[in-house]
Amino acid sequence: MMQDLKYELKKQIIEELNLEDIKPEDIKDDALVWRGFGVGFH
Repeated sequence: MMQDLKYELKKQIIEELNLEDIKPEDIKDDALVWRGFGVGFH
């Protein structure tokens, strides 16, 4: 259940920020989302 929630949250972040080349699987569960002024996922 927690994995589903994390996946859905990642999808929402990607959609809201219009990140066309990013997939939910690309965002690590323990990644910092905001690092300074940039997005912290790789």
